[in-house]
Amino acid sequence: MSNRTRPLAGNLSDYDISNLTKLRELYVAYDQVNVALNEISDFHAMTRSSSRGGCMTLVGDSGSGKTTIVKSYYDAIRAANRNVQDEMPALLVTLPEKCSIKELCVQILIALGDPCAEQGTKRSMEIRIKKLMDARKVELVIFDEFQHMIDPDRDRVVHTTADWLKTQMNLLRRGYLLVGLPKFERVIRTSDQWRRRVESRFELRPFGWDSERDQAHFLKFLQVVEKMLPFEDTGGLLRQETLPKQLIMASNGYVAFVMRLILRASMVALAHGHTTLQTAHFRKAFRDLESYGIEAEQNPFSGMYRREPVERPVIRKRREAF
Repeated sequence: MSNRTRPLAGNLSDYDISNLTKLRELYVAYDQVNVALNEISDFHAMTRSSSRGGCMTLVGDSGSGKTTIVKSYYDAIRAANRNVQDEMPALLVTLPEKCSIKELCVQILIALGDPCAEQGTKRSMEIRIKKLMDARKVELVIFDEFQHMIDPDRDRVVHTTADWLKTQMNLLRRGYLLVGLPKFERVIRTSDQWRRRVESRFELRPFGWDSERDQAHFLKFLQVVEKMLPFEDTGGLLRQETLPKQLIMASNGYVAFVMRLILRASMVALAHGHTTLQTAHFRKAFRDLESYGIEAEQNPFSGMYRREPVERPVIRKRREAF
C-alpha cells in the first residue's frame, strides 16, 4: 500500500480507509464456493492421473463469483508449489475480447512466461506452447471469459478459433476448465466433438430467499461479512429485520453486487460520522450504484418499493475487475 500523503482530506479517515479496504478485498468461501472449489480440485486430480486429459465447465452470470473462484484455486495451487522452480501445475488464461487464434496464442504464451509471446507465426507459437507446457509440467489450463469465443458484434461463435482450440486440446491432452457466462455453452453445442469433451459442469447460482434453506445460506454468508464491517458493534448488523431480504431484492442474489452495496453503505455511514449501519445508508448506496434518478418504488430499501421485479440489469458489465 502506498504511503503517499493524500492531496485532499476527504470525508474518511485513514483508519476508515484501511478498514474499508479490508472489506473491499474480503473473500468469503461460502457453501457454494466450497462445493465449486472441491469439484475443480477433483477434476484436476482426475485429469492429472489420466493420459487423455478432460474438460469441465464453470458457468454463471455476471457477479456470481466465477473469476474469484478460479483465481482462488489458481493461487492455492501456486502457493502449494512455490518451492518448485519453473513448474506451473495450473495455468490461468483470460480470453481476449476479440478472440482470434493469434490473440489466444499470445495470451497462452504470456501466461506461460514467454518473453516473446507476440512474436512468430501461428505454427511457431503452437510449438512453443507445447514445449513450455511440457517444461512447466502444466496439468490444468483454466480459460476464463470463455464467452469471448462468441463474436460480440455478430453474436456468432468464432468457429475458426474454437476449432483451433479443440485441435490443440486433443494434441496437448491436459485438463481444461472453461469459465464464463452461460451463453458460452453455445460453443459446446456447435459439435458432438465439443459435447463429448465436457465431463462435468458446475453452475454458480445467486443467493435466494424463497426457502428456509436459501435464507439460512444467505444469513450464514452475512454473518461472516459482518465480522469485517468497520463498526464497533457488528453482531447481527446485516441480519436485522428485513435487511437480508432487501439485499436479495436489490442484488438479485448476486454476491458481487451484495458486497458492493455493503461497501458503499459503509462508506456512506462513515462519511456522515455514523457508528452503525441503517436502512437509509443502503437506500443511498443503491441509488449511488444504480442511478441518481431512480424512482423510490424501484429502490428495495425504500418504504415505497413495489414488490414486482424491476426491469433493469442488476450488474452492469465493466471492463475493470471487481
